[in-house]
Amino acid sequence: MRKLGREMTPSELRERRSFLGYTQLSFAEKLGLSRRTIQAYELGETSIPKVLEMALETIELEEK
Repeated sequence: MRKLGREMTPSELRERRSFLGYTQLSFAEKLGLSRRTIQAYELGETSIPKVLEMALETIELEEK
């Protein structure tokens, strides 16, 4: 788990997505987003919204 108050980095998002076995496309589809949006987050082109971090945490809990 990450420390409270710290934004998720693009590399953290990529690593956590990959660890769960999702491609950018499959992760985007699960979240109702485009692959390009996930790519932009992972490249640091767009800030990762807190709601995406929360959704990822929920997915991680469901996958355990």
